[in-house]
Amino acid sequence: MATDKEIREAVELIKKALPNKNRYEQPLWQGVVDLIEKSKLGTENAEVEVVSPLPSGRNPIDEMLDGSFDGVQMQMLQINNAILGGHGEVGMEPYSSGLTTRSMKLSFKVKK
Repeated sequence: MATDKEIREAVELIKKALPNKNRYEQPLWQGVVDLIEKSKLGTENAEVEVVSPLPSGRNPIDEMLDGSFDGVQMQMLQINNAILGGHGEVGMEPYSSGLTTRSMKLSFKVKK
């Protein structure tokens, strides 16, 4: 289980890396930070919505069919689980907010 100090360090590393991420990746990584901060470092239930624009030149139908966002969503789930998983249950729910965006809800539920 990650300590508060380790969680804070992970958040700071992600925040420092955010400016170097492209405009499609930034909302995804910001969602990780937002979930951790909203959960008060894994001490409260939390949920955040993450919406990233579809990379330019990508056909929305091809994007849905090739499943590339599935891998991104799993990566976000794994990262959140690595940071918060010892404190509770981490979840990810994909949803549609339009063909030109990639969307998911990230959630955290405190272990009782």
